Amino acid sequence: MITSISYHDMTGVNMARLSISEAARQVGISRQYLHKKYISTGKLSVNKDENDKPYVDTAELLRVFEGRLAGQRQEVPVVASISYHEMTVEKDRQVLSQLQDYREQLAKAEDREKWLRGQVESLTATVKLLQQAATSTKRSFWSRLTGRG
Repeated sequence: MITSISYHDMTGVNMARLSISEAARQVGISRQYLHKKYISTGKLSVNKDENDKPYVDTAELLRVFEGRLAGQRQEVPVVASISYHEMTVEKDRQVLSQLQDYREQLAKAEDREKWLRGQVESLTATVKLLQQAATSTKRSFWSRLTGRG
């Protein structure tokens, strides 16, 4: 049964028209599928009203879908599409996977930083020893032998 039909009288003839979304509902397919398979291929013509909004004439809809309007539905190709929920679940999985990758990278970076800090400490200790050795005065043979200084 057709609902939400508006009538437009430009030529003196009443023409029933539907929005694209309503037309898709009437034939039992998604609006995207209607656009992709029927409107963009030219199988279904779309007009524009006085406000420049697209609409489909019901006669055109009947011509293309041969009586498959709501209440008379027959087998209509089902769109193999992913629901909004499935898309968000998939997006969440991708984000979680990316988060795990970032955590692994962070752990590796922390390990690398720890190792580098150890290297800096080791080199600092070596430099201090070298500085001490360079600043200490060399004692003569007799002062080392006698223990005086």
